[in-house]
Amino acid sequence: MKDDGRLIIEVPRLDSLTFRLYGDRWPGLQAPQHASLFDRERLVAMAKAEGHDVVDRLPYGAFPPYF
Repeated sequence: MKDDGRLIIEVPRLDSLTFRLYGDRWPGLQAPQHASLFDRERLVAMAKAEGHDVVDRLPYGAFPPYF
């Protein structure tokens, strides 16, 4: 990535309200497509460990919600 590049990540979140409501029936689990899931804290920690700065966060994705 260029020095001024931006990385945009959209993932299912284990700290979401819908995960808490639906548990193992939550559509975000979608095995085997989603082999690893992270909460916000862990995802931010991994990005920072690789030298990235988190400049913004949206609590929703670019795609329509599941429900």
